[in-house]
Amino acid sequence: SKDMQIEELTRKVAAGSTAATETADLKRRIAEVEAERKASETKAQIFETSAKQAAAELEKMQADFDRLYGTPAGEEERREEIEMPYISRADARPPETEPDINEIEWLDGIHNACEDYGLHFNRRLLTAFHTSLKTAEWAPLTVLAGVSGTGKSELPRLYSHFGGLYFAPVPVQPNWDSQESMLGFFNSIDNRFDAQPILNFLAQTQKEWDEAPDGYPGLRGAMSLVLLDEMNLAHPELYFADFLSKLELRRGTRTTIPDLDVKIGSGMRPYKLPLNRNVLWVGT
Repeated sequence: SKDMQIEELTRKVAAGSTAATETADLKRRIAEVEAERKASETKAQIFETSAKQAAAELEKMQADFDRLYGTPAGEEERREEIEMPYISRADARPPETEPDINEIEWLDGIHNACEDYGLHFNRRLLTAFHTSLKTAEWAPLTVLAGVSGTGKSELPRLYSHFGGLYFAPVPVQPNWDSQESMLGFFNSIDNRFDAQPILNFLAQTQKEWDEAPDGYPGLRGAMSLVLLDEMNLAHPELYFADFLSKLELRRGTRTTIPDLDVKIGSGMRPYKLPLNRNVLWVGT
């Protein structure tokens, strides 16, 4: 009947409406899930980027920590800083066989060269200075005293220059209160070891000459002289005591070569500086 058809159509319309509603809800849920998926992908990309940045920052911090506190690379850099040549290869000379020259004639040559240079040193004074240096095995430091302007600093300089010795002047500063003041220390601000010139010179005097064209100009085969100028401006027992103590260990033996420990940073092995007999010490 028509009533039954109407009722059937009404049920179909209701069912269709419900299906349409459910379809719309399903589409909305699909859209929401898709939006959540896209949001999750975006968050994942953000997290991945943050993780990469964190890993890079961690790697940088680790590298800085290693460089500052004792990795082999950081230690090697500091040792290279110490061993930078004080005297360039162009100004140095390869070790030579000792010339066959009489000692008195050699001193005469120095005396005459000083006279020609315009400075007169009494020959007895020059001989006494030379003799003092020869007794360095027992008295490792030769001290020159006297009023200003009498040539205390010029004597060792000209003695070295005309006698063929390498020379390194060290102007002592009133604020020196430790061995680090004289030799150098690790500068944490610039992240480098600030080696003083005297440390570069002493390290160079203990290394062998490299025959390669661009090799290291080691001065182990030559004699050198260090001048502590105005050494009483600071207390020598503060900045030079360890030197004197180690130098005196050589006394009475030809085999003992003491090492001076140079601190290059926390947690690192100290730099071993040999104190061989090829370096003479003078102070004014």
